[in-house]
Amino acid sequence: MTAMIMRASLTLETYSDIFKPIITSTIRLPVHQHAAVSRKNRLMTDELRKYGAAILCGGKSLRMGFDKSITLVSRTGRPLLPAQAEELARHFGEVALITNNTAKLSQVPELSGFRQLTDLHPGAGPAGGIHTALKGMPHKPLFIMACDMPVIDWRVIDRMRTMLEAQGADIVAPRHGDLREPLYAFYGPSVEPVFEAGLAEGLRKVRLFYDSLKTCYLELEDEDLKSGVFINLNTPADVRKEGLPLPEAALKNSRLIHGEDRRK
Repeated sequence: MTAMIMRASLTLETYSDIFKPIITSTIRLPVHQHAAVSRKNRLMTDELRKYGAAILCGGKSLRMGFDKSITLVSRTGRPLLPAQAEELARHFGEVALITNNTAKLSQVPELSGFRQLTDLHPGAGPAGGIHTALKGMPHKPLFIMACDMPVIDWRVIDRMRTMLEAQGADIVAPRHGDLREPLYAFYGPSVEPVFEAGLAEGLRKVRLFYDSLKTCYLELEDEDLKSGVFINLNTPADVRKEGLPLPEAALKNSRLIHGEDRRK
């Protein structure tokens, strides 16, 4: 029962309630157990304050049909990106937004208080965004995620942080079977020159950089995936599946609504 409550307390889902903790009101924690959960949260925050976090807000959003970074919303209609940034800022020492267009982010007033870094490698995909984050936030490990991932699972994040420190790894990413998620991972400062050199040589796929670095994987079980940690909102069909509202940009295009657009 305690494990169940801790999972509920530490797993936050944007599409459920703007990243508020999922707490079942019918279950009451004994005082000593509640104190233990609070203490664990404080310890996690103390550790993560030494780290930074970055959200990749670029991409062409071709399969979505509209700009995901400023258009995706939660069930209550609030923009998703500010919810992500504010939740990360609760624990990480610094949060930055990596974008190929700072003007578009200015359309979202809630983002005005967050640092914005212009993509150093426009058109290079996530690898360029990761390098931009590492270049702009040097000397500290970073947790890097994509703007189309609506779930922040603090249990997974803290387990990866622990592995990064214990193993002295350059990169720690979650893995479930053959599925890896490089855009929900920790990257150490030593990664920056490797990405810079690789990008200069024309490398674009993030996973191609992993072989030349000390990369560790946090192996996730089926139970871990129930939080939705691997959910990506790539198409309007994905948005509908998660019960999120579609913006007018998608509603005007019936092909996109039904998930028939499969452009890469």
